[in-house]
This record gives sequence, C-alpha cells and structure tokens, in this order.
Amino acid sequence: MIVSLGAAYTGVQDWTFALDIRYFDYENTDGFREFGFSNVFSGAIGAQRRLNDCWHVRLGYNFNQNPISASDALTNIVSPLIQEHNITGGISYRFAKGVDISLAYVYLFENELTGPLPPLFGPGATMTHRLSAHSALVSVTVRY
Repeated sequence: MIVSLGAAYTGVQDWTFALDIRYFDYENTDGFREFGFSNVFSGAIGAQRRLNDCWHVRLGYNFNQNPISASDALTNIVSPLIQEHNITGGISYRFAKGVDISLAYVYLFENELTGPLPPLFGPGATMTHRLSAHSALVSVTVRY
C-alpha cells in the first residue's frame, strides 16, 4: 500500500510549485516483507517555469527513508532503495500541439549501508553497499 498526498500551487504567473508526501507500507507487502523492508515516508518538492509557449524548465528534490536495515544488507545487496536524497532537473520543448520532447537529469546522492556477513566469512565480517547514480532521460509525450 502507498498512501500519497500532494498539492500544487499555480498562483504565480508562469510558475507551478508542487509538494508530495508518501507512506510506503512495505512490511505488509508480498515481495518486500520477505526481504525485511520497513515502512517508510518520502517527500518531494518541485517547481516548473514556463518560459514561453514552447519551453518549460523544471527542478526538484526528493527525500526517501531507507527501508533496509543493516541486518538485511546482504539480502538486499542489489536494491537501489538505500538512496535517500536526489535532485532532478529537466526541460521540455513543445514541437506541435500535443507533442513534447523532454530531457531530464537525476542525481542520487551517495548513501551506504553496512551490515554483517554470515559467520563463514569470519567473526565480525561486514559488507558495505554504497550507491550513487547519475541518470539522463529523454521522452516524447503525445497527447490525443
């Protein structure tokens, strides 16, 4: 289950401001419960500026609580969900009525999770899962 509450404000000419808060119920969800995920909150803020009829620019920030505890670090070694902070930016160009192309960039700030390894690796052995990422996206939107 995901519970989400969002709001947007458009009272300043050519600007849109948005806020989103979410609660993720991982502990009662098949596929996440088995991996020891905890319930978490996340929040996002963003702004969009309309430059003219063709161009829009966007900027945003997102915070997510880490749902994975240190004791489950090994089980979730491939999960990207340890990320907590990211920023985004983007731009859109309207080619024609109902057709936009958008470019976006996302940066996940580095975060890490350290947890125990099984005893066969030696007493007190640990592993660290570290994650940061850069992502670029291109999309085409067609509205009918």
